[in-house]
Formats: sequence, C-alpha cells, structure tokens
Amino acid sequence: MANEKAFNVQSAYSDLNKACSAQAYDKIINISGKILTKYPGETKAFLCKVVALIRTEKYEDCLSFLKRNPTLSSHVIFEKAYVEYRLNRLTEAAKTLESAEANDPKAQELKAQVLYRKGDFAAAYAYLRSVIRNSQDDYSEERLANLTAVAAAESCFNNTNLDLDVNPQMYEGKFNLACYHLGRGDCHLASRLLDDAENTCNLCLSEDPELTEEEKNEELAPI
Repeated sequence: MANEKAFNVQSAYSDLNKACSAQAYDKIINISGKILTKYPGETKAFLCKVVALIRTEKYEDCLSFLKRNPTLSSHVIFEKAYVEYRLNRLTEAAKTLESAEANDPKAQELKAQVLYRKGDFAAAYAYLRSVIRNSQDDYSEERLANLTAVAAAESCFNNTNLDLDVNPQMYEGKFNLACYHLGRGDCHLASRLLDDAENTCNLCLSEDPELTEEEKNEELAPI
C-alpha cells in the first residue's frame, strides 16, 4: 500500500486563507475539518469552521460541532449563543451569554434579541439603549428601528410606556414608532407617523429598479 502523503499544515492554512478571502464557505469547512483532524487544538481552524457553518446556515451542524469541542468553544461564546438563538433555543442562548464579557456590544445586542423573543421587552430595551449609547458604527438606524419595535411591543402587549425619545429616519423605525404611539392610545400621531413611514418606504423602494411591484407591495403591506 502506498504511503499516505504527509499532511502539511502550513499548506493547509494557505489554502484556508485563500478560501476565506474568496468566501468559499464549503471549502473552509472542508479544509478546517482536515486541519482539526490532524491538530484538534487549532483555534484558528476551529473558528473558521464555526463561522463558515454559520454563514451557510448549518446551525444544527454548528451546534453539534461546538458541543463536541467544549474547550475550544470557550473562544466562541458569541457565536455559540447566536447559533442557539437562530435555533430558537432561547434559554440555552441566554445561559451561554452569561459567559460573555459584560461590555461586549455584540453580546449585549444579542442579549436584547433573545430577551425580545422571550417577551421580556423592558430588559431588551435596556440592553439596546446601552448598545446605542456606546456604539459608533453604521448600524445606528437599524438599532433605532429595533429599539422602537421593543418599545412598541411593551406598549401594545404589556400596556407599559417606555421612555422613547427618538426620530428614526428609516421607514421601519417610523412604522415601529407609530405602533408605539398606537399602544399609548395616540391614534392621531400614530396615523401621521404611518403616513410618513409609507412615504419614506415608497421613496426607498423607488430607488431599487430590480424590485417588482409585488415585492414593493409586500414591503408596504404592514404599513
């Protein structure tokens, strides 16, 4: 029998880096798997495989992989919690996030999403407010839309008014703000905000020539 070709980890990592640059996720999974078979403690290969499994939405496979490697999984607390969240295992996700760094904005934002889905809107609101105060990136409008959604849910379902002093520019945020005021019983202001949301949505959709009329109507339907 011919001798098996010796495994060259440097060459494997070179191939892995190329696959990462090309965002070739199936290749990343395959190559990182080979590295880990020979060198089970390779943190970089482990992280690459986890991210690739997430990118390809193979959440069950990813969670099984993480559970088989508990030691290395301690390096990917956020990713593990995110996978559990996507699988709607909210109690597990919340428990995993207890091990995350207290000031990690990604973990705080995910905590807010977990709490929102569990129906704890007030706690989700507090986490999101903290993230917004401490973030300086390009996602402020998306976070405002999420914040207004949380406040609207608390107002509509729990009849509790959270302190909401925002002026969102995206139509999603305007729509959520309208729902918030509707929950407070201010139908006049809610109606004005819905008109504003509809106009903003129409303007935004008109800038995308690839959208069909059916797709535009689907986006406008909730408003």
